[in-house]
Amino acid sequence: VIVTKTSMENKKKDKDQQITEEHKEIPEEKERPPLVVLDSGAFFRRYITDDAHEYVTCQEVLNEIKDEATRQYIENLPFKLETKSEINEDSFRFVTKFAKETGDYQSLSMPDMTVLSLAHSLVKQRGEG
Repeated sequence: VIVTKTSMENKKKDKDQQITEEHKEIPEEKERPPLVVLDSGAFFRRYITDDAHEYVTCQEVLNEIKDEATRQYIENLPFKLETKSEINEDSFRFVTKFAKETGDYQSLSMPDMTVLSLAHSLVKQRGEG
């Protein structure tokens, strides 16, 4: 077998063409998630994009945010942030039981448990879980 520079270039062109054709099948616009439940880490890291339909957090998460810069960041988000203050007790019990079963319970704070419970209850309300 003789491999020449030209044959290698042709193989690369073929591969590039294949990759280009594969990417044509990927839709241009990704589907927006209906709901994003935010924990404090998303605010501290400024890791929030405006590509969802609805954004929700809980008061316990907002209470964790003490620095003025992060509070300003939250106030200036380009979308409405809904704050839930009541957490479903059944969801809280479920999350607590699950966290104990996985061994995560001792490493989760009350705000962590609350935001997980919020996410669980919202998924259940929407019939998605």
